[in-house]
This record gives sequence, structure tokens and C-alpha cells, in this order.
Amino acid sequence: IVSGSGDNSLIIWSAKSGLPLGTLEGHTKIVSCCTFSPDGNFILSASADRTLILWDTGSGDKHRQLRAHFDVILSCSYNADGSRIVSNDKRTM
Repeated sequence: IVSGSGDNSLIIWSAKSGLPLGTLEGHTKIVSCCTFSPDGNFILSASADRTLILWDTGSGDKHRQLRAHFDVILSCSYNADGSRIVSNDKRTM
């Protein structure tokens, strides 16, 4: 389980115990969306800082950071096979 936080981080949680397993830090404003890739190898996060970050779940490192929006990003998702991502901001609703 992964959740976005008001302190600009993501928290990875154990589905069994409900306890936090780790924190990912890299956004400079509140995290508005986060999701695992279909294969579980990556986490995609979106933020009010107008960036998307692709995280490696094995290492916790940033795999890629995308600055592709002009406003707060509201949502993000993968397609079914994980080969593409989609996101929208306040201006493109």
C-alpha cells in the first residue's frame, strides 16, 4: 500500500501489519496522487509542485522526474500493461 502525504512525502505501508515500511521524499509540495505500476516495480506519484515522479520500488530511488504540467496535478494512473501513464491538472479537467 502507498499513500501520499501533506508533508510532501509518500509512505509505503505493510498490507499485513498496517505499519509503515518506508518513506519516499522528493516532491516539494503536497502529494496529490500515487499508484503502483501493474507489475509492482514502480510507484508513480503526482504533486501540487506540478511534477510526476516514477519511483523504483526495489531501491526507493527516483527513476525519473517529469515536469510536464502548468498547474497542480490532480490525478495519475497507468494503462493496463504499465507501458504508459496519464495525468491531469486543474487546467485540463
